[in-house]
Amino acid sequence: MKFVKPVAISDNDILEVQVNNVDLVEPVGEWDAGTFYETTEQVIATEDQTIYVYQCVNPSGSTGDDPLSDDGTNWVIYGVKSRFRPFDNQLAPQLSGTEKIRYKLDFVNNLSPAGYYTVIFMNAEGEEVVCATRLISNGSVQSTRAIDISGGDYENFAVFENVYMDETMYLQVSVAAASGTVRVGEIIIGMAVDLGEIAPGSQTSIVDFSTKDVDEFGNVSVVERAYVDTSIFKFSFETDQTNRISYALAQVRATPACYYIAEEQEKKGMHVFGFWQDFRLTVNVNSSEGTLEVQGLV
Repeated sequence: MKFVKPVAISDNDILEVQVNNVDLVEPVGEWDAGTFYETTEQVIATEDQTIYVYQCVNPSGSTGDDPLSDDGTNWVIYGVKSRFRPFDNQLAPQLSGTEKIRYKLDFVNNLSPAGYYTVIFMNAEGEEVVCATRLISNGSVQSTRAIDISGGDYENFAVFENVYMDETMYLQVSVAAASGTVRVGEIIIGMAVDLGEIAPGSQTSIVDFSTKDVDEFGNVSVVERAYVDTSIFKFSFETDQTNRISYALAQVRATPACYYIAEEQEKKGMHVFGFWQDFRLTVNVNSSEGTLEVQGLV
């Protein structure tokens, strides 16, 4: 089994976004200190390389109130810029389009060096997802692979391992269908960390945030809410890898990552994007065992 910690995708890394075969244009402008904004008007403001969309909530409007430092009196976060939805560390809301969503990404730099990357699509809907690398100089294809996701809700997860990237290339990823709506919740790009071999006894489940109340007369009230995936991975590894595995997991103790079995094992259902809640490594002489509990994100 493996995990992938996403690289941070900034505005400069996104060379092009096409939805419905046209460039994605954001109608929201940047916040301006001298402009008066009425209730429900939206602006964008950047923090930690993420472009947030803020909505004015002050009934009297707002002038000069910086959304980034506001306490919620004038502005609240409405979401992220649409082009960042697949890279916002959340599976919802999805980015939606008709027939095709395509990204061109140039992210190889000092923080994300050249090497073999894993590209993961989560909460994707369409007929196929495609992962290709092209030369920046002339656009010529260096590699391309596709995975069929036409099976519906049970096939909305796809993994491309060993995608080589260097500073001469850009990554082109897309979700496509011959007709109809296509969607993608998250595109995770990063270098995979191998934890070992998946072992019998691994479990998958959900945590449901819906409420189910029964009053004193036996009447049932149900409010349906979101749920998240949870998984308990059991895996084996060579004992001399204990320090490496323990250190690697410690580095993502407060960082969302995608935990999964392996490429071409998508249908087994053991994949979750979120935070690990607990891990235990039982150390033996030659071969050791690990247990990793992960709770997903909405």
